[in-house]
Amino acid sequence: MDYGRTLNLPRTPFPMKADLSKSEPEILEFWKENRIYNKIKVRLKGKPLFVLHDGPPYSNGGILPVHAVNKILKDAVIKSKILSGSNVSFIPGWDNHGLPNEIEAATALSLDPLKAESLEFRRKCREFAAKFVEIQKEQFIRLGVFAEWDNPYLTMDKSYEAGIVRVFSELARKNFIYRSLKPVNWCPHCMTAVDEAEMVYQEKESPSVFAKFPLKGDISKIFNGNLEGVCILIWTTSPWTLTGNLAVALNAEAGYTVLHAGNENLIVAESLADSVAEVIGFKNYEKLGSFKGLKLHEFDCINPVTGKDSIVVAENFVAVDQKYGGTGCVHIAPGMGYEDFEVGIKYNLPIMVTVDASGRMDKNSSEYNGLSYPEADIKVAENLRSKGLLIHEDKVSARVPHCWRCNNPLICRAEEQWFLAMDVRNLRIKALEASERIKWHPEWGKNRVTKMIAERDDWCISRQRFWGTPIPVFYCNDCSYHLLDETVFKAVENLFRKEGADIWFEKPAEEILPAGTSCPACGSKSFRKEKDIFDVWFESALTCELLSFDRTDFKFPADMYLESHEQYRGWFQHSIITSSALKGMAPFKIALSHGLAVDGENAATGRRTEEEERVSKFIKAYGAEILRFCILSAERTGEIKFTDGAMREALAVYNKIRNVCRFMLGNLYDYNPAEDSLKAEDLEALDRWILQATSEMIKKVLQNMENCNLHTAFHMIYNFFAIELSGLYLEIVKDRLYLPAPGSRARKSAQKSLYEIMRNMAIIISPFISFTSEEIWQSLPAKDSESVFLADLKTPEKKYLKDFEEEAMEIILGLRSSVYRVIESLRARGMVHQSYDAEIGLYLNDKLYELLKEYSELMREFFIVSKVNLFPPEALKPQDVFMIEDYDGLGITAKPAEGKRCARCRHIKSGISDEGGFSGLCPDCRECVEVIA
Repeated sequence: MDYGRTLNLPRTPFPMKADLSKSEPEILEFWKENRIYNKIKVRLKGKPLFVLHDGPPYSNGGILPVHAVNKILKDAVIKSKILSGSNVSFIPGWDNHGLPNEIEAATALSLDPLKAESLEFRRKCREFAAKFVEIQKEQFIRLGVFAEWDNPYLTMDKSYEAGIVRVFSELARKNFIYRSLKPVNWCPHCMTAVDEAEMVYQEKESPSVFAKFPLKGDISKIFNGNLEGVCILIWTTSPWTLTGNLAVALNAEAGYTVLHAGNENLIVAESLADSVAEVIGFKNYEKLGSFKGLKLHEFDCINPVTGKDSIVVAENFVAVDQKYGGTGCVHIAPGMGYEDFEVGIKYNLPIMVTVDASGRMDKNSSEYNGLSYPEADIKVAENLRSKGLLIHEDKVSARVPHCWRCNNPLICRAEEQWFLAMDVRNLRIKALEASERIKWHPEWGKNRVTKMIAERDDWCISRQRFWGTPIPVFYCNDCSYHLLDETVFKAVENLFRKEGADIWFEKPAEEILPAGTSCPACGSKSFRKEKDIFDVWFESALTCELLSFDRTDFKFPADMYLESHEQYRGWFQHSIITSSALKGMAPFKIALSHGLAVDGENAATGRRTEEEERVSKFIKAYGAEILRFCILSAERTGEIKFTDGAMREALAVYNKIRNVCRFMLGNLYDYNPAEDSLKAEDLEALDRWILQATSEMIKKVLQNMENCNLHTAFHMIYNFFAIELSGLYLEIVKDRLYLPAPGSRARKSAQKSLYEIMRNMAIIISPFISFTSEEIWQSLPAKDSESVFLADLKTPEKKYLKDFEEEAMEIILGLRSSVYRVIESLRARGMVHQSYDAEIGLYLNDKLYELLKEYSELMREFFIVSKVNLFPPEALKPQDVFMIEDYDGLGITAKPAEGKRCARCRHIKSGISDEGGFSGLCPDCRECVEVIA
């Protein structure tokens, strides 16, 4: 007889090979057709609301690796909150306006926004943004992300644009808003102001010029002699800014000297004199005199480029140490620098700008008019050289601000802009206090944000672009007074809510303004509209405020923001500032941040098209599940590998988990939970032990999920699969599943534990590998819910094991490695081939004997041997006994088991016979075969 046919071998439709590219779309369709997310919302209605507010990505292309990382992490948080019974709200959003979208739209559509008709250009930008909202939406859904996909928020929606006007009105009423001529970071390529959050520092080679500013007036008293041709020596890496120079600043309290060599007499800081001499090539030089910078305060010198007077001022901000280099004499162009501007205001100097929005020198630069500023650098140096006022020139490389959208260097230029004041109504202090109250993960996020808020300038919220929400301000045509009037703002808000912001570019000012509006300053009724739009960071910073105003499934503050580390300087910071101004508090309670997706070189993944292709390529090659697995198994705050190698490693580990699940499901083919389920107290001790271990693991996983430790939770689950299940329990319980008669209590006990474990494991892994958890759920016998996401965890409040049983199991588990060591010594001598061939003896002390004497059969099963003999303390220990130091008086012996090998179970037993026509069977197997036959 073929005894193999009498075994209860596993069988299941759950395939070994996942074939995720085929199964995932089918599961997505199942979720969609059966409206699983909606049913989750219905099931949890009335439970505490948990809001993870979605930071809006730009709708300007397909999703990038960082988008995949971000949305998958958010999805894991949302699904973990579903497990804990929270009524989740995850409203996806998109940032539709702003320069990133405008650039991509203009490039893709071959449009020049400077030449296009404004309404037509905005219409095409809107269509472009809407197209990629739908594309990204489908890509996020493909990743298995649950959200309110049918009802997202868009910053280009009419209601959102109207909401921006409402908030701007409130901020203006509270005096946070002002317009002023101030220097700002400026991108000549994009022709707009750039926020600090939009800057990246990159290496750039620049001209290094040392130029002479001849001093004017009687200076003999300062130098204790009548030196001729004395000049202040300045150093700059932006020679073009000399066209706007109006002052030279020295440190008031620092010492200065005259560097004399040949016919040159150059004023420099004493502390820098030797290093300056080395750089400019002075071999034989003297340092004549010593005086404080204050001595030259309000002297005049001559701008070497323009020939006009330049005032000398003594200011404490001037650096005179080696760390910063230079000469200790700083040229001041009030229209092209931050500190320069402050000096200009202090000394009532003109705020002159000599470069236009495109980075070309304007008429204020005289002979350089029309040149790009890099071209002007060259011409200025030539001019200085021809006049004998250029001491030294070279090239230097340094990290300087670049525009993070076009990667071109930024300049600083003064421009009339709209600002949000950081020090009105203690806003900076309120924002810092709000940041302190947020729970940051990781904790260093708090220091990063608070430092940025503490050190930042007033926020420039205006942009000189085309695609965005217009700043709703009108200017008097007669006196240029700007209206910050609540009645006007309300009229614009109502108009935008009805028609959308495009109406600003369609209607003239008089058709938008309320009837009878007049200028408070001069009484004129003739107005023009503001041309600038809002900074896109200002728009996105208001998302929590505006959604809480418009949506019933939202609340302020949100429970959590979860974004990449980049958003400390971006969305996190700006959201805290606007919310502190509006409500005196942060818009979120918890902040999680994560690292970027990187390639094999630990660098951010490639150009946009390459990054988009990388996401789709990995999904096609490995499935979205492996992408999820790779991301969620990584440490969130570090760089997340987005490579083939990382995906292959994730796939290998995933397959191990899948095979464990397949084994467990395969042994449930004939199990009916309603009819075959045993009571907990009737289960075998081993089964109760694994169920308790599962319950304790789940509690720890849920606790880590609650504390936002997704990475730790994930690895707890994987380790449980790999160690407690695959490496221990399933290996032990195989015989009890395969060998007994199908309806035996011992087998039903094992099946009960498999079913409970598999059911709960399917639920607990659902936030991480969502597709597989659903596939497992649909393969379970007698499911108690339509989807795994509609199921409840069932972990008992009481322990499965009594205290003494728990102690016994802990000891048995602790002995396992020692038992195997003893068996291995037999194997090394050729006495046994496998653990089944061995018989184990345990020599116990009084306490252990009393505790373990009832568990010899359990230990036989646990150690996977043919027999375990327990000996009381008085038993004589043989000479070859292996003593265990951790347990006083406990010894282990092993020998080849006595008896014959059963033809069916392969164990060595006594009582093997050929009775009943079944040859070579042990009594247990003969009984089973007789039942089956």
